[in-house]
Amino acid sequence: MDVVLLAMIVTNVTVNLIGISANSILIFLVIKKTRKELRNYSVLILNCAVFDFIACVCSLFVDQRLIPSELGYFFFSHGPCRLFGSTVCYFGYIVMLHCYPHGLYSLFYSFCYRYYILSHDQPKIPTIIATKLAIIVAPFFGR
Repeated sequence: MDVVLLAMIVTNVTVNLIGISANSILIFLVIKKTRKELRNYSVLILNCAVFDFIACVCSLFVDQRLIPSELGYFFFSHGPCRLFGSTVCYFGYIVMLHCYPHGLYSLFYSFCYRYYILSHDQPKIPTIIATKLAIIVAPFFGR
């Protein structure tokens, strides 16, 4: 095996295992240790942690490599998804790609939420969840 490829695989595994561990701890802390005053905002933190966790799991599962050429781009999966076929690898890659912009949307929504509560009452948890669901579904209807 090529040394560069091996280094990339080891780096991918290490970074994603750290991400999975950190997000697992964050999910546990949000569920078990959140104070009552922060319960509404903790929904947003939990959402970010869950989607980051899913992105890390998918990245570890797929371990995708992009190879450019004159004919186009070629995607090679080095992860365990190879055992299940190219369709499973493609689906894992798509889920991973969906999680990345969702993290950016969640960050923007968190800023909007914090700005909103400076001059208004905190929205109820069902309102926050409904808004987050709209943010999750919105990219599926784009373009």
